[in-house]
Amino acid sequence: MKIKESGGLATTGGWILNFGEDTIVFQEPKDWSGSVLGDYPPQIDVKTSAKFTHQGDDGSMGAVVYVGPRKKGGSTECAWVFAWYTPGNGNANKTYVEVGPAEDYPKGNIDRWEIIKANLLNAPGHTSHAIDNVKTGAEASSSIKPGYTSVATSVFDVVKIK
Repeated sequence: MKIKESGGLATTGGWILNFGEDTIVFQEPKDWSGSVLGDYPPQIDVKTSAKFTHQGDDGSMGAVVYVGPRKKGGSTECAWVFAWYTPGNGNANKTYVEVGPAEDYPKGNIDRWEIIKANLLNAPGHTSHAIDNVKTGAEASSSIKPGYTSVATSVFDVVKIK
């Protein structure tokens, strides 16, 4: 149910779990509405999690890219994208994830932000899942809770390539 177009004060508590094979590293943020309070976690060790808070007066909408290896001690091959939208106006909160080769998300030169934003806004609901079982084995899933102050969670993993 659409309540109003513009957003209001909204906070998204982001929580990323790294179930991959090695430490992942923060690559780049995108803030469409609002900003992070403090900093995004610079890295997330394997089998651990990290949190951040994103807040905006006209809704909280942003995304982060993390990169890391497919296997322990390997080169940086995988990228995980986690996007969220907490409009703060009663409209549904949304989340979106995508994965792929790290080279498709170059630091300071990511050209997919508008595509990611469109996919986020067109996301069907409060969960998202992506897997690249051809090139990298990267996998991500996410969910977001309802409300003006929301929790969005994403799990990053690596699966065997078929």
